[in-house]
Amino acid sequence: MGNEPRSQIDYGAWLLDGDLARVLRALRDSWERIELLFPMHTWIEQSADRVAISKDLVDRMYLGGQPGFRNFIYPTHAISWRGFSPDFAAWVLENDAQNLKLMAYNFAEQPQRGQVQLWRLEPGTYVVITGPDADEDGIPDTVATEQQVELAKGSTIDVELPARQTVALQIEQIARSGEGYYARPDLAICAEDTTIADDASEITVVVHNIGGGAAPQFTVVATGDDGDPDLTASAGPLEAPLDCVPRTVTLTISVPAERRGRQFTVRVDPAGEVAELYEGNNTVVLPAG
Repeated sequence: MGNEPRSQIDYGAWLLDGDLARVLRALRDSWERIELLFPMHTWIEQSADRVAISKDLVDRMYLGGQPGFRNFIYPTHAISWRGFSPDFAAWVLENDAQNLKLMAYNFAEQPQRGQVQLWRLEPGTYVVITGPDADEDGIPDTVATEQQVELAKGSTIDVELPARQTVALQIEQIARSGEGYYARPDLAICAEDTTIADDASEITVVVHNIGGGAAPQFTVVATGDDGDPDLTASAGPLEAPLDCVPRTVTLTISVPAERRGRQFTVRVDPAGEVAELYEGNNTVVLPAG
């Protein structure tokens, strides 16, 4: 048993004709299915195998698409949310490679601040507008913030949701990127292969290039929680894995005896000197040595 097909049909019809009543009916059908099957997911059955939670509609409203589920592993979502509590609702009204329009409501008694991470926009220059949306048409009644920024897949936008208020967010492309964006390098590190020695005498960092172009010389910086100067190492250039064979370089950073036992945060290219595909995979926080 998969998602409630009636809700999917009604939501698809709303995309074609804009009839809000279809969405309300889709939400009702989805909720009724969740309510009906909830005992099977909690206390009645030992296993809820093949009794799927009806989440397709909510995913499409909050995220603008499906982030993936069983037998549908390719993600189609337009955005994800970071830093917010569960006490908010959102509806992605429009999204494609050049535009995004959504509205969100904060149920909390206090403002919430977080980020919207973008997963579908093509590289370019965009105008980002937010503002109150009392009539809930997805268009700001007045402009609270407006900025012109460079965005691409993986970019984030800071968003504030006032308490008990609907906010509209609009992103519109005004110019496509003129560069070969996907030929950029993408320097990346992860917790699995960024380690500190048992005696805390050195930090080992494996830097990957998972992008579409060679990375020039770059710096790796380890910042301690003691406020003392950063520890640094350099490497590069680092080729791109165009033949699907990983390209990595391993760096070792010595830790002075008097700083051992501190907690270090390791960053690749912290000054942003290398134009990359994505900056969100450049930092690892190590446990205290």
